[in-house]
This record gives sequence, structure tokens and C-alpha cells, in this order.
Amino acid sequence: MRIVIFSIATAALFAGCPEPTVPDDDSGIIYIDVDGDGSPSEFDCDDNNPINYPGNVEICDGVDNNCNGVIDDNPANAIAWYADVDGDLYGDPVDPDLVCHDEAVLNRVLNDLDCDDENPDRNPGMDEICDGFDNDCDLLVDEDLPPDAPKFYYDFDGDGFGNKTTEVVACFGPSGYVENGDDCNDINADVHPDAKENCATPWDDNCNGNTNDQDSTGCTDYHFDADGDGYGVNGNDGCFCQAWGSFSAENTDDCDDTSAGAHPGGEELCGDGVDQDCSGADAECEIIELANADHKFVGEGSQDNAGASVADAGDVNGDGISDIIIGAPHNASSWSSGPGDAYIVFGPPTSASLDLSLADIKLTGVDNGDWLGAWVSGAGDVNGDDIDDVIIGAPGVSKTFDSAGAAYLVLGPLEKDISVADADAHFMGEWTSDGAGSVVAGVGDIDDDGMDDFIVTSFIHGSPPQAGTVYLIHGPSPGNLLLKDIDDRIVGENYGDHVGFSADGAGDLDGDGLPDLIIGAPNDDQKDTDAGAAYIALGPVSGEIPVSITDAKLRGQAANDRAGSSVAGVGDIDGDGLDDVLIGADGEATAGTNSGAAYLITDSVIESKSLKKADAKLISEASHHSVGWAVAGAGDFNGDGFDDLLLGAPIAPYNTIVGATYLVYGPVDGTFDLADTDFKLVGNSLEAHPRDAVPGGHGRGRHRRCPERVGERIRQQLPGPGQG
Repeated sequence: MRIVIFSIATAALFAGCPEPTVPDDDSGIIYIDVDGDGSPSEFDCDDNNPINYPGNVEICDGVDNNCNGVIDDNPANAIAWYADVDGDLYGDPVDPDLVCHDEAVLNRVLNDLDCDDENPDRNPGMDEICDGFDNDCDLLVDEDLPPDAPKFYYDFDGDGFGNKTTEVVACFGPSGYVENGDDCNDINADVHPDAKENCATPWDDNCNGNTNDQDSTGCTDYHFDADGDGYGVNGNDGCFCQAWGSFSAENTDDCDDTSAGAHPGGEELCGDGVDQDCSGADAECEIIELANADHKFVGEGSQDNAGASVADAGDVNGDGISDIIIGAPHNASSWSSGPGDAYIVFGPPTSASLDLSLADIKLTGVDNGDWLGAWVSGAGDVNGDDIDDVIIGAPGVSKTFDSAGAAYLVLGPLEKDISVADADAHFMGEWTSDGAGSVVAGVGDIDDDGMDDFIVTSFIHGSPPQAGTVYLIHGPSPGNLLLKDIDDRIVGENYGDHVGFSADGAGDLDGDGLPDLIIGAPNDDQKDTDAGAAYIALGPVSGEIPVSITDAKLRGQAANDRAGSSVAGVGDIDGDGLDDVLIGADGEATAGTNSGAAYLITDSVIESKSLKKADAKLISEASHHSVGWAVAGAGDFNGDGFDDLLLGAPIAPYNTIVGATYLVYGPVDGTFDLADTDFKLVGNSLEAHPRDAVPGGHGRGRHRRCPERVGERIRQQLPGPGQG
């Protein structure tokens, strides 16, 4: 039986309000639901508000909508903040925090997109990489080949190194693949980058592109050879399969690894301060008596004065070997008579001592007093037949005027003795006592016509008297001429200057391809009395040229120096590619009265100047030696690539006054004392005239390539003159 409790007062109170609610049970108790939310006041936490009752959905409104005693507890319209433990700005969907405001919550974000909130490298903003994880949270693992996907190579021989031609790109390598393609031979497990090079194999064992690694198995010790002479030094060694770079010597015997010319077995050069043969010291230069020369040429008679002049004749017989011409201007039983002779000895000489009566060719003078052979020279190839010719001076010839002098041209090939009366060309002096032919010299092709030219001098001829004249005669030979008919000449301008007392072809001083001239005037007085001078005339030379307008004047330094007493073209002494000249001054007095000196000019700038500004000055050992009486070029005597010098000192003593010739190796600069010379030849006291050992010919000046036999290098320097 249901019991309903209801009071009128209560009914009156609720008049006009919702009907009472009868609970669905058998209690018989009637409850009142004031707000009509279906929850009686007995259970409703706020029966005056229909949105607050047990079981209602909690919302963000500041009241307890579901009557659980907590306001806004997990409200349905709350904002969800998801945990971001790894700080990558992506939230964990299983760890939300619902709040009724949008203010930031510490360590939480407003998205639930993170698939691994413990790893900041895994979230929707990441690129997929090959690591076996879902890096970009798309529920796929390593689904595409990412940019950093590794490459794999098949390893055929199983040595851990693959073949680069088998490359595949994948996150994980297939079976048999490795992560490098560095093998250079994938069918040989002994060949790979971790292997050691083996000198016994012909291939590259360690794949570094080199079969000659240092410290390879079976290597040989090589020593560093900096100068490439085949000899090494201790302290810088390497073990290689074979010589490598400068590690090329199998010995440590070098005493100077900065010079290829210094090593055991090297050719020792005396007096240069260098131990070329590694003997422990530089060799002192030798003094050699001419009596011990390799070859000696003996005059026919006691007064012949054979060797008064000597020169390289060139190849006058066409056998490819240079020959020698020797003058004997007296050739008589008395000092002043006799016509004179010139002898030609074909190279190479074969006799240690040759009587000139057995010379290959004899050129004989015509009249007593001609002094044929006072000066001799090779003329070069004057007529263009590829055979060299010779020019012989005879300053005593009196055919035109008394002692006017002459020069004779004899064309090669020379095959028999002849008198110069039958020479191919005669050149006669202009006037009495001119002494033409006192100097003759081949000077090369100065006019560039393909045929060589030569000079004849008369240091007496001129206007005013004894001013001196140098005649230039061009090939081919013009036939017999009076020297007065020679148009091309260089003439002195002052009385007694003696222009042409010495003269020579200078070689090519300015690099224009044409040979030039050097001319001495030892009695020039411009600086002081007989201070002397030398003149340079650059080729080509044509017409009559006063010495004052030649290209350069090189003046002596002091009175009586006699600069220009000898001159010579000496080749390239300093190695600059241009030829140089040497000027003797036999009266210069640095080492005492008439000690003499010589000046070397190597400067490429051709200009007038005092010899005080010469590039080198070579001074005598002592007074009265007359160094510079004669000078000449020696060619490259020691084979070092620089030409060398010869200087004559006719009064130099050795036991007695016998004269000397000094050999000085180029390059030379500054002041050079001949006491330090590389080589010295001295006359023999029992046989020599005081002018013994003076180099004759004053140098060819015309540095043409001399013929050589295959395998033989010919270097002949001829000291002279002598008395037989």
C-alpha cells in the first residue's frame, strides 16, 4: 500500500509550481522536484536550478552541474591541454588536461598529434629517416627512401669492401652488401683499402692508386737525393718498392746534396772552394809548365819565333774537326830577316811534339821582312762553301809602300803548301809604315748576308798620323784590293791613339742576332796620358765611322794603364745569353808598376763609361807581370755552362822570367786576384822567350759552333807565342 505524505501548507507553498515527483520505488514517499529537472530536492544539490542535478553533464559555468561536489569537474566544453614531455610542441593524446580557460599550461600543448612523447625527434614535423621508427607519426615506418638513405655495395670476395658498380640505396642493406664501395679488386680478398702494399705484387694492394707506398712489405731503403746526382745523404730516408721522386739514392755518400756537381767520382775543379769529388777538401790549382803540355809545336829554326800568334783556324780541310794555325813571322836565321811563315796543323793533333816542318800545311811568305804570321786568325766561311778559311797578317810587306803591310786570305779546303803570293786575296796597306795586318780577325757575318766577314787593322794609318784604322772586309772575298779601297772602316781621330792596336769580333753583345766589334786604342789620352780605351761597334757596320760615334767607349782609369792593349770577345761569361768582352790593360798598377789587369764587361746595356765601372776586374799577382798583354776567351773549359777566360802575363816569373797564362772560370764579378786563379800555365825557363805562355790570337770573338767528332769533345787552348 503506497503512502503519500503531503501537507496543505506544503501544497499551498508550491501552488503554481511543478507537480511533486513520485519516485519509482515502493517506499510510498512522495518527493518534491522544485526546478523540474527530474531530480527531487532530496537529491538535487540545487533544486532551484534545472541545470544542476546529479548525472547532468558538467560544463564550464562556475557551478556544480552534476552535483558531485566539485565545480567544473571535467566539464564537457572544457579546453584540452595535452602533455608535451619531450618539448617538441606536439602533445600526448592519452594525457589530456581539461580546463575551462585557454591560458597556456606548463609542459602542455593544444594538440594531441605526438606519437612518441618521450622522443623529440618523432612527431608530425619530422622527416622520415632510416631507423626502424615512425619518425613523422603517419603510422608508417621507413615508408619512403629518405634523403639520407644509405648506399650499399655487394662484396663479392667477402673482404668487407664492396664493388662500387653494384650500388643500391636502401634503409637496410640486402644480404651480402656492405656500406662502402672502396674495393679496387673485388675478386681478390687480399686487395682492399685496409691491406698493406706489397712490393712483390704488380697491383695496387691497398687501393690508394699507388703501387709504391712508403714502408710497403718488401721495400728497399732509399735516401733523399736533392740534387739528382745519384748520391744521397743520411737523415732523410724512405723505404719504397722502387725509387720515388728524390728518394732515389741507395747510398749516403754525397758530401753536398745541394750541388749536382759534387759527389764521389765528381770532376774536381781546383781553387773554386768546392769539394766536387767528396774527398774532404777542394783541390788546389796546379801550376803546369808548358814543357809538360799535351802537344808541343816546335819551330823549324832558332829565330823563327813560331807561336808569335796562334789561333783556331776552324775546319779548313772539311773533316769535321777544328784545326790550328800558328804564325812564325821571322822564319830566318837572324831576328829581323826572313819572310815569315804560317803553319796549319789538322785537328786533332796526334804527336806530343811536332816539328813544324812536318805540319800538314805551310803558308810561306814572299819577301824578307814581310813578317808573315805576325797575326793569324780563322776567317770563318768567307765564300759560303761550308769550308772554313784563314786570314794571315804580314805587317812588314812593302809591295805598295815601304812596310805598308798586307793581309792574305786563303780559302779552304787547304790541301797543300802554298806561297801567300798565290793566296785567294791580297789586301795591301795604304801608306808607308802603316804596318797593315798587325791584327787580323774573323768577326762573323756582321752584314747578315750568309757569309762571314773579317777585319784587318793598321794602328799606324790615319789622319792625323798614328790615329789608327780598322778595315772591315765582307765575304765573299772581293779579290785583291788596296786597303784604301775598303769603304767600311772605323778610324781614329787623335794623333797617337793607335786605334786597332788590338781588335776582335765581340760576338753578339746586344742580342740582335748580328755580331759586333771590340777595338783597342791603348794610347788614347782622354782620361790621362796613355790611359787607353776600347770601343764597341754594334753590327751592322757600314761606311767610315769615326771612333767618337761608335756605340760605346770604355775608358782607362789612369795614366799609362794602356787599356785596350788587348781585347777579345769571350763568349757568355755570366750566363745571361749575351756575349761579353774582355779588355786588357798591361800597364795598370793596382798590384804595382806595370802589374797589369783586365776588365770584363758583361752588362747588357751598351754605353760609354770608365772601366772603373766594369763588371769585373782581374788584377795581377805582382808588379811588372804585364797582365793583359793578351786576353782571350777559353770557351766553357770546365763544362759548367759558363764560358771561361784566358789572360797572358808575358813577364810573370816562375823560377825566371818566363811568362804565364791564367785560366779563370766564369762567372766572374768584382775584383779577382789572379793569385786565386783556377789554372796557371807557365813557360819553361830553359826554352822560353819571356813572352811564352801568352794566349795568341786575342780570341776569335766569333762564337760559332766548332765541329766535333761523335763522342769526342775537343777543347784546345793554345798558349803562345814562343821562340820555337
